[in-house]
Amino acid sequence: MTEAAQAEGEHPEAGRASRRSRVRLWLGVAVSLVSLWVALARVPWEELVATLRAAEYRWLALALLLQVAAVITRAERWAALLGLRRRLGLATWAQSIGYLVNNILPLRIGEVARVLVVAERGEMPVAQVAASAILERVIDFAIVLGALAVILPRMDVPPQVVTAAWPLLLIVAGSLLAAFWIALSRRQADR
Repeated sequence: MTEAAQAEGEHPEAGRASRRSRVRLWLGVAVSLVSLWVALARVPWEELVATLRAAEYRWLALALLLQVAAVITRAERWAALLGLRRRLGLATWAQSIGYLVNNILPLRIGEVARVLVVAERGEMPVAQVAASAILERVIDFAIVLGALAVILPRMDVPPQVVTAAWPLLLIVAGSLLAAFWIALSRRQADR
């Protein structure tokens, strides 16, 4: 360590951590540039330019706005399930990391990543965070099935789809009611 660093009170570990951060940053930039080159190597540029000129960017802006709202809303819901008051930033950050990992790796590994991020950063038990993520997925599934119950009768679909959808909807609805009843019973037993 230099005398100037000692005079300013810097620790040797801080310098190493800073160097590691810079190396990671430049390594990330290098990987991104190589990936961008691979992705764009065979792009027909004339077609790309023509497509970009014909695009309606107001729809892209609306889609981006709605996606950001969806991420924040889901993070708020997850934070509420976890009891993370005033920690929406952590839930949003973990949610975004989960989306990133899901886009890169198969089998929805991003779900595991977001659970681990919140468990570590929020100093919470992994089992509790995982249970809340599972509950959140069950809620998502119930919402989709509820939308299906509303939309399906109005759609022209093969009868096999309708035949398969209604029992599934009833099973999920029954499971949700049972889970709600168990939660209420536990809460009353704890009193």
